[in-house]
Amino acid sequence: MTEEAANAFLKTLEEPPANSFIIFIVEHTFQLLETILSRLVEVRFESLSCGRLAEILERDYGYGAESHFLAYQSQGSIGVARQFKENNFFDVKNSILDSFLTRDARDFFLDLVQTQTAELDALLHFLCGVLHDVLLLKYSVDAQYVINQDRIADLTALSERVSSENIQVFLTVCEDARRLLKRNVNTK
Repeated sequence: MTEEAANAFLKTLEEPPANSFIIFIVEHTFQLLETILSRLVEVRFESLSCGRLAEILERDYGYGAESHFLAYQSQGSIGVARQFKENNFFDVKNSILDSFLTRDARDFFLDLVQTQTAELDALLHFLCGVLHDVLLLKYSVDAQYVINQDRIADLTALSERVSSENIQVFLTVCEDARRLLKRNVNTK
């Protein structure tokens, strides 16, 4: 919201119409002017857990094997999970994973950072999940915790080829890139 729009909205908050109830939904409260924030009552809505969301996707929407992946990738949002399903993100992720498994890591990351900003966070989140899976498989953790259930064989093979230190470095780079992207880039 621009400062001008925020100041105009402030007038409405200071003198609301009679018998009105205003619901103001924001993703990041730090982007609001302090004068607006001081007049609001904050109510937080938590995301659904991956397990709960996967359950809902299977039961209420008839999604199959991809439910677990979509629940993770959508970060607890039913709407985002459904959008990923409609946009065939499950197929897209397999294409990206094939590229990741067969290319030099540096070339892969160089191509990745040239992706549209709006899509970059989703791709980095996906990649963090892949690296998380590889670490789990490297340490022989129960495969039920693997996000990309349909690619366990490929990820196991990768876990055998790459050191845990290198996987951790890549995972840290992905997580840091996501944090920096969220903090410094307007994706809209």
